[in-house]
Amino acid sequence: MTLVEAPLTDEQSIFIEAIDQLSSRHVQPSAEEVDRSGEVGAAIRELLLANELHHIDGPEAEGGSGGDLATALMMQATLSRASGAVGLSIAASHVFAAACRHSEEDSMERLNGI
Repeated sequence: MTLVEAPLTDEQSIFIEAIDQLSSRHVQPSAEEVDRSGEVGAAIRELLLANELHHIDGPEAEGGSGGDLATALMMQATLSRASGAVGLSIAASHVFAAACRHSEEDSMERLNGI
C-alpha cells in the first residue's frame, strides 16, 4: 500500500501555518511539563477551544467547524510535534465526537426500524 501525497489547498496551507505558529508560541513552551504530567493545562485547553480546534472536522450543525478529515489530521500532527499530549487530546476529542455522531445516527436508524 502506498500513500498518495496530494498537494495542500491554499486554505489548508494557511491553516496549517497558523497552527504551527500557535503551537510554537503557546504549546511548545509548556510541552515538557504537559508531556511529563500527561495533563493539558487550562490555558492550552482554552486556547484550543477559543480557536475552535477541538472539533474542526465535525458538522457545523453539531458544533464543529465543518472542516475535512485531512485538515484535522494535519492539525493533529502539527500540534503533536509541539506536544504529544496536546496532539493526543485533540485526537481524542475528534474520536469522541465522531463516536457520538455515529452512535446517534445508529440509534436513530434503530428507532426508525421499530
